Amino acid sequence: MSFQARKNERNQYSGKEGPDRRVFLSRALGVTAGLAGAAAAGAFALPASAKESTALANQPNWRFCVKCYGMFFYGFSDNGRCPAGGAHARQTDRPDYDFVLPHDVAQTPTAQHDWRFCVKCYDLFFYGFSDNGRCPAGGAHSRQSGPDYDFVIPHDVPETATAQRNWRFCVKCYVMFFYGFSDNGRCAAGGAHARQTNRPDYDFVIPHR
Repeated sequence: MSFQARKNERNQYSGKEGPDRRVFLSRALGVTAGLAGAAAAGAFALPASAKESTALANQPNWRFCVKCYGMFFYGFSDNGRCPAGGAHARQTDRPDYDFVLPHDVAQTPTAQHDWRFCVKCYDLFFYGFSDNGRCPAGGAHSRQSGPDYDFVIPHDVPETATAQRNWRFCVKCYVMFFYGFSDNGRCAAGGAHARQTNRPDYDFVIPHR
């Protein structure tokens, strides 16, 4: 199949509002629109791959999973846990984008922070609610304890040759998934992923190389 196509604020969500609330995507902001086309060279320390790190606030080695359509970290000897069974599987035919995620950078109205790496399934998940969604490895997602990158994902900016749109937040499992096919992949909460339908519904535009 071709692939074209705070924490310090979480107490206010201590109830069971869930992600189908306007507050989900209105809270966060992140990098400038220009970051949507920025692909950085080098690798980063965490999630802890064996690759060396640089001082740039971007992390490569994130991939599209052809089984579940989620965004997962591809820097370990294994590929985490996929809700479609087994480990995640990266795109192997062209294009096989190496996504480069900004982290710990200034906020703007066209990017959202509070996205984290799950140490159990290796997915990118939203960490802005009192719960952490559903993990295919069981229970809720679990963030990296330290260093803990706060990924800041551009949204609603122009797609470019080095940034892909049509990435969405799944309201069921809280992961980032690709929304460019007739189906929506596989969700750890059962069935297919489900995008945010109330406004705002951010269209994430993710840098790649």
